[in-house]
Amino acid sequence: MLAFDQFFTSVHLMETLKFPAVDTSIKTRKDFPDFATQLSKRGKAEFLVTKDGTMCASWLDSKEEMLSNCHKAKHEKVNRTMKVGSKEEFECPVTMEFYNKIVGGVDLTEKNCKCL
Repeated sequence: MLAFDQFFTSVHLMETLKFPAVDTSIKTRKDFPDFATQLSKRGKAEFLVTKDGTMCASWLDSKEEMLSNCHKAKHEKVNRTMKVGSKEEFECPVTMEFYNKIVGGVDLTEKNCKCL
């Protein structure tokens, strides 16, 4: 399993990889699919799947979109801290939760670029 951030990714790359991979992306990336709806409520997600099986997920709790060639368009429950400090349960795309567990929630390349 390979996990990488938006600097290294594209939909075409994910479709041609011969091994499982998951990554973050941004909506403005070339060839990134347009999501038809604007998500209006925190915790809502939208999924698109290419004909080659690459899954794209947009989740209204994160500015980033996810690409995966090894996950299904499914949710799992996660707890998020609200502005007032209370915790609330939301549905999160499995891809997003998996990526955060692997990377630890930090894109080290992006973090290092911001430090320069």
